[in-house]
Amino acid sequence: MGCQLFDRPAQGEAHRSGRDFPWLLKRIIQLQWEAYSRLREPDVRRQIRLGTPEDFATHYYPRFFRPSSTIRVVQLNVSCDLTLNLIDGFRRGDYDVILVKRDPKATKGGTKVWLNLWYGQLPITTPEEPLSLVLSPQPCIYRARALVALDKAKAVAIAYTSPSLAGTIAAAKAGLGNTVLPANM
Repeated sequence: MGCQLFDRPAQGEAHRSGRDFPWLLKRIIQLQWEAYSRLREPDVRRQIRLGTPEDFATHYYPRFFRPSSTIRVVQLNVSCDLTLNLIDGFRRGDYDVILVKRDPKATKGGTKVWLNLWYGQLPITTPEEPLSLVLSPQPCIYRARALVALDKAKAVAIAYTSPSLAGTIAAAKAGLGNTVLPANM
């Protein structure tokens, strides 16, 4: 290039000619550390088995699990299932970590992080007609809470059952019934 970019005695700091290229300097240093790590450190990849409900994976994970340009030392293996199935799997040792929803009345600890809302098409029904519901299969926590909430107030008819969040939302949008979803979805 015909110019000096680094001052050797200054531990790799940019020379005055190289100060015009801070982005290049940063990338060169990143590549140097990546090369050093690959040559010096064994290729150890720790697998973390994460269990989570589909709504978490669909809504939240794209924001949190973006590919990184740095060396990956962890391989994330994500499995989606219903909360109670995930809890059973965690107890069996199928998962290292689970992120789940819990019934606040049946669980000590934890923090309330969202509000559930009814979702569906209007008009819902007349007081005499059963309320059509779109729910996940048992053992879904939303299903259990919806049925308990409506038990004394109104007759219900489960019109559509899907283990998929996308299927549940599509059925509710199509007017097959109402469902319960977190307010932020």
